[in-house]
Amino acid sequence: MSAVSATLMGVPEGLKNIWAEAANLIDNGNANQAVKLLREEAWNLSDSDSDKAKTCQLAADAFVELGSENDNQQKKNWQSAYKNYNNSLKFEPKNKDVRRSLNQLTGLMDEAGISLGTSLQIFDDGSPTPTGLVVILIAGMVLLVGLKYAGGIINQEETLTAR
Repeated sequence: MSAVSATLMGVPEGLKNIWAEAANLIDNGNANQAVKLLREEAWNLSDSDSDKAKTCQLAADAFVELGSENDNQQKKNWQSAYKNYNNSLKFEPKNKDVRRSLNQLTGLMDEAGISLGTSLQIFDDGSPTPTGLVVILIAGMVLLVGLKYAGGIINQEETLTAR
């Protein structure tokens, strides 16, 4: 028995068909439809962690394809793919195929200069992001206020000890 058929044992037939259809859509350049199918149908049928891992993996594959097709949306799509591969690994941490795909995507993102996440980034390529500028400004204000109060406390102590 192959590894694929072993993983598909116990998977509802409808879910298997959706996965096959999504993979076919990705292969035929209809990755948007594949993502839609996986979101609207496959996720609701995914009961086990293994099912959810496979659904996330296919979604990630679709986002990789979308990023390869459209340079304008590459960053957003590849970051979504990265997130979906990581979600798949949360459900199945030992899945070597997902880890291999994630490593390939990470290499592509690194070559394209795309950060791995969409979280709060303070710096991007050595320059502060808009969020980073706000954080730097707030940190500076907190520092100045802290210095003002520290100076007031020191003056107060000197006054008390001078008496």
